[in-house]
Amino acid sequence: MTITDTFFLTEGPEAEKGKTFPTIAVNIAAGGTMTTFKLGICPKTPVTIMAKPIHYALQEGFEIALDLELENNLTESVQATIMLPESEYLSFKDSTFSLLLKGKEKRFVSIPASILALGFTNEDILVQVKWQGGELTVNKPIALALKGIGERFFGETKDYYHVFNGIYQVNVRKADNVMTAGTNQTGNLPFAMFAPMLGKPYSNELSKKKPEKVETSYEKTSIILTLHYQSTEHPDNSIKLNIQLFAEGLVKRWVLLENKQTSLDIHLQETFYHDWAEVYLPLKGEVVVFKEADMVEPRDIASKDMSSNWYFSQDQSSPVGVYWTQGSKIRMEGWKMHLESQKSRQGNVYSFPPLYMSIGAYRNWREVESAAAGIQASKKEIHKGLELIWNGGNPMLEANTSLSYQFASYRNNALKFDMDLIINNASAHLQDLKVNTPLHLPFEAAAWQAVNKMTIVMKTEIRESYFDNILFYPQGRITKNIINEKGFETYRLHNGILEISAAADYYPGIFSLQVNETEWLDQAFPELIAKSWWNPWAGGMKAGPPDLNDYSMMKESTKLAFVDVWDNFANKWSGIRIDTDINQHSQWRGLSFSQYFVTMPGLPLLAVFVSVHKTAGRKMEKEQWHTNLFLHNNCTLQLADHKLHNRVYTSGAMEQDITLKEDFHVKLQGTEDKLHLLTDRNRISTQYYTNNEIIQLVSMTNCERDNQNRVFTLPSFLYFDKMNVTSSQLDILKSLWFTKL
Repeated sequence: MTITDTFFLTEGPEAEKGKTFPTIAVNIAAGGTMTTFKLGICPKTPVTIMAKPIHYALQEGFEIALDLELENNLTESVQATIMLPESEYLSFKDSTFSLLLKGKEKRFVSIPASILALGFTNEDILVQVKWQGGELTVNKPIALALKGIGERFFGETKDYYHVFNGIYQVNVRKADNVMTAGTNQTGNLPFAMFAPMLGKPYSNELSKKKPEKVETSYEKTSIILTLHYQSTEHPDNSIKLNIQLFAEGLVKRWVLLENKQTSLDIHLQETFYHDWAEVYLPLKGEVVVFKEADMVEPRDIASKDMSSNWYFSQDQSSPVGVYWTQGSKIRMEGWKMHLESQKSRQGNVYSFPPLYMSIGAYRNWREVESAAAGIQASKKEIHKGLELIWNGGNPMLEANTSLSYQFASYRNNALKFDMDLIINNASAHLQDLKVNTPLHLPFEAAAWQAVNKMTIVMKTEIRESYFDNILFYPQGRITKNIINEKGFETYRLHNGILEISAAADYYPGIFSLQVNETEWLDQAFPELIAKSWWNPWAGGMKAGPPDLNDYSMMKESTKLAFVDVWDNFANKWSGIRIDTDINQHSQWRGLSFSQYFVTMPGLPLLAVFVSVHKTAGRKMEKEQWHTNLFLHNNCTLQLADHKLHNRVYTSGAMEQDITLKEDFHVKLQGTEDKLHLLTDRNRISTQYYTNNEIIQLVSMTNCERDNQNRVFTLPSFLYFDKMNVTSSQLDILKSLWFTKL
């Protein structure tokens, strides 16, 4: 049986997504029993219209386009006439225009406009719709935020409260009081903070309440949105949710509770969601980065492992950092994070510690860590969420000692996998392995070489993972000689493969670096000459402070010595120390420092670092020290980043100045010999400069100061080989620093 009838929709609010739609109800009696049938409907105006946000900073007088999306909700064609209102913010050349929309057609139109003023506009657009047999005029509110540098304002729409400051904005959804934030370029970031919950037990009352009052205020360069709520479950409680947006892109959020009772035992829980990208977490006292394709979620992190009050996510659209007051408790659950805070009381007002969210103010994890701690950031090294630890982190093998290795995982869920260990292209070990469980490989299980390419293939039910590293096996002896070469007392050290030479009276650096009897450095020994931009020019390689050139250095007192030094794993290195005292230079008078060029027997590896004995009254940590070497003109620079079009640079033709990242090497033309420069974690920049006379490779870094007040630079490494090696395979060298000089 079919019953047909018509119905008419009167004017009313539009249906909201996620809410119950209006229904048509029909009562039917059958056999003396009455039953009700309901049919939900989604009412729409004949034509819907939506304005697209403007994703850039504006200024008064700018010519822009107001972009509108229109949709004909009828099955027949309509003639739509849009009438734009007069506004204090926008001026339209043509305030009325018409277009024909076919049945169910969607259209996009751009309307030229001029910016009269910046701020928030929420004007009604009149849309007159005509179709065969009907005509209707509807009002459609169109909200636009006209944002600009230095402008801050409040805005309200049917669905949201907004505050804007420069290119940044914060939004609070009226339906559930969920807070989001974003920028002009990115729109909303993949972050949401839910309505505060008070307890214990915690109540989600505020997720369903409307604020009784909404206020905005201004403080210095910030704007504050305050939402006032009156609790129904606890009538004595009034709640103020405060959200402060700073011009630099920092959001501060805190809760105040006023209670008429004399005492109150109450806690606050803030719950937030963040779709992490490359996320940095303080876990077990370390800084751990997760940046594999299979990203980590809060469920993968044990709450007890969070060892500090911050995290940072290098999101694809914009970096996001979150930090909170020390003493608040973070709890990981599923895809959400919960932050539990205790109150402080002043009279009848209870204040809960704030939570901060950086949507542009801080650009890396060290800046967020500094903001969270209120002090200078730590100098911790970064660990990966799943990393392979060889030999306890020591890149040097010891003869007749078994090799330890294990996978360290910071995830909360244990992994089991099959593993194949390959050493110098030969399979050495195959077995099941659990994470955080050490294994040992007998020394005699592999044919060790001076340089060993280590590969582990890890297989689980869902993926294969590859880990490539280089381990070194020092063998042989080091010879040291002091000779007279071309009239200069010359210190020469040879490790069986690599040889370095220096003469204090000639140049405060090394003038020769040979690998397998092939010279890599361009130099003028025993002369000082004019070359390219330099006069005098000696070439070679040295390390030093800024604004102290070769000419000034040669006026100062320099001495040489053969030295043995030990690193943090008690590996013994040998080399040449170059001591320089600055007494003539006006800027650096009183500076005393030593350059170290050290190596180990049988290795194509040279470590370079500086120890500062007297700082000339400088704090020194922020001074940019350089490692500067001149290479022979028969070299080419090769970049390993396949996203770049320019990957090979030939020298000797024209001037080129190239900024380098880690993955590069310099190759001797006509050979397979390669030089890899591995810089330290404090590296500021690495530049490769060449013209028709010289090749210069310069790396800039900051000094460190340890807890014994020693000032030094971390070592950079020059590694020579014929293999194709990536910088990540050599990363294990970055675990080294020199402790005993």
